[in-house]
Amino acid sequence: MNELIMGSTSRIAYEFIKHSIENGSFCIPVSRSRNASEFMHHDLIADQINCDFTNGIASIEEILKTRSVDRIVYFACSNALRTAPVSEQDKINADPVSKVIKMVQKHSEGTKLVYISSDFATGVQGNVSEDTTSLTPVDDYGRSKRNGELATRSYDDGYVVRVGNVLGTRRDFLSAVVLGLKQKGEFSAWTNVYNTFTWAGQLMRVLDKLRDYNGKQRIFHAASSDAPMSRYAFCIDFVETIGKDLGFTRDQIKPVRAPFEGDRILQLSTKITKRELGFEPTPIKNEIKQNIDKYRALLP
Repeated sequence: MNELIMGSTSRIAYEFIKHSIENGSFCIPVSRSRNASEFMHHDLIADQINCDFTNGIASIEEILKTRSVDRIVYFACSNALRTAPVSEQDKINADPVSKVIKMVQKHSEGTKLVYISSDFATGVQGNVSEDTTSLTPVDDYGRSKRNGELATRSYDDGYVVRVGNVLGTRRDFLSAVVLGLKQKGEFSAWTNVYNTFTWAGQLMRVLDKLRDYNGKQRIFHAASSDAPMSRYAFCIDFVETIGKDLGFTRDQIKPVRAPFEGDRILQLSTKITKRELGFEPTPIKNEIKQNIDKYRALLP
């Protein structure tokens, strides 16, 4: 399969490119900066396209005109744009999606488009189904992702995959916890932000199953089988169970509140994804336990 990887050059996109290449796909990563080389540090990636998304994407049109592209996977940007107004975020998370769709319709009919969004696009809605339509995205950050979702769904072969707080990548939240405890002796974790966690491998399984999917469902959720857990509760549970042999204690986890009123609870249901793709969500603790050496390696 020939795949064009666009959007965020984040840790999640990196894991997907690695996964796809190791499983026989030919990947063309597209950096959203003209001079960046975000992906080149991985020895499996021979080349990438540098493209300033805010000033046109002609180089992508050239690829679609001259190469066979089976699928475009577009990763919505995350922390790099958190504080920008929605108009600026749309220049990365939504506007290029619409432009690419027009190019695909002109030059590459039949190419699938998969947009990787997150629970921030759904907002605090309780257990959000894949088919929930009344959504209240979180801040401009979530609104730009929602705009990217809507653009994707305007294309007949466009699909959306939402994730929660993704673990199992380089520099993920759990790595920050372990390194913080190692270097500072403590880690401050929010008590009022609750997530359904997603293991990176769970997202890869959903994306793999979407390769040959021809059903009518357009939105899917890649998430663990757990109920939402606050960042603080997650950290306490980790140091007392799976990570107890790493030498940390619960009093090293310091409770703090995120700077907004009330609690923010983001939860993704996987019921429809399970039915349509045969995706079996697993507890996040099981995934961490199987990969604990990844985090142990961060310690001396």
